[in-house]
Amino acid sequence: MSASNASCDSIKLFGKQRETALLAETAESDRLPHGIMLTGEKGIGKRTFAKWCAMLYLCREPENNMPCGRCRSCRNIISGEHADVIYAKGEKYSKESVRDNVCFASTLPNDSDTRVFIYEDCEEMTEEQQNVLLKAIEEPSKYNRYIFTCSNASAILETIKSRLVCIPISDMTAEECVSCLEYNGYDSDTAKRSVELYGTNPGKIRDILSDERRIKLYDTAKKVTEALSKKDEYSAAVAMTACTTREDLYGVITILYEYVTESLRVLETGGEPLLRLTKARLYALYEVLSGFMLMDGTNINVKLMQAYIPAKLFAVLQ
Repeated sequence: MSASNASCDSIKLFGKQRETALLAETAESDRLPHGIMLTGEKGIGKRTFAKWCAMLYLCREPENNMPCGRCRSCRNIISGEHADVIYAKGEKYSKESVRDNVCFASTLPNDSDTRVFIYEDCEEMTEEQQNVLLKAIEEPSKYNRYIFTCSNASAILETIKSRLVCIPISDMTAEECVSCLEYNGYDSDTAKRSVELYGTNPGKIRDILSDERRIKLYDTAKKVTEALSKKDEYSAAVAMTACTTREDLYGVITILYEYVTESLRVLETGGEPLLRLTKARLYALYEVLSGFMLMDGTNINVKLMQAYIPAKLFAVLQ
C-alpha cells in the first residue's frame, strides 16, 4: 500500500489508509463488527470502500488481514457476481423490499459461511422502512454482516446507528483526488485543473465535468470568490451577469455557500482557505448566503438580483 492509495488488484482505494488500518486491526483480533456504517458526502468513495469491506469479510486467503483480491471470493465481489453479497437498495427502497431482505437473512448463505448485505444511501429509507430492518440488526444471525453507506447520518434512527460501528470516510488530499481521476480515465491536466476548481471529491468532479451548465456555474462562482478575496465588487457584479435565469442564480449561490462553509472548515484546521478572509467576515458571508438559499423557487427579478447579490455580499465585508 503506497502513501497515496491502497489497491486490491481490480479494486483501488484512494486516501483510505486510516479506515483500512482500523478494519485490518479488528480483523487481526477477530473483532470485525457485524455491522458497519460508512459516512461521508456523496461521491467520496463510500460504495467502493463498501465493496472492499465485503471482500474483507469474505476473502478466503487474506494477507496481513487485508483481502487478497485474487481468490475466487474476492474476484466475484469485484465483478459484482458474488452470491452472498446482496445489494439491498435496487432502484429504490420500499417497505416490501426491506422486509424481503430481512426474511432472506434468515436463510443460509449460498457459497460461504457468511453473507454480506450492503445498504447504499440508507438515508433514503423512511423511518418505517428502517424499523422493519431494525430487528435484523438488533438480533443478527451469525451468518450475516451489514454494511451501510450514508451521506446524512442524521436521517438514520439512533436505534440503528447504536448497533453499528460508524466509520467516517476521510476526505482525499488534492494529490489523491488527482490520482483517482487519472485512474478513472482523465488526463493529468484535466484532473489537476478540476481539483483546483471543484475540490477533492472525485464523484462530484465527474458529475460536474459531464454537465456543461454546471461547469459554467462553477466558473462564475470562482470569479465571484476571487473578486471577494480582492474586494473587487465591480468584477463580482460583472461575473454575476452570466446568471441569466433564476436557476443559474440559485446554482451560483449554492456553490458560494459551499465555498464559504469549506473555507470556515479549513480555517479551523489551520489550512489555506479558498476565500482568504477573516473568520468574522466568512461567518458574515455565511449568514447572507444562508438567506439567499431560501429564495429557491421564489419569483425574483433576475436582472435586479444580478446586482443585488454582489452588493449584499460586499456590504458585509466593509
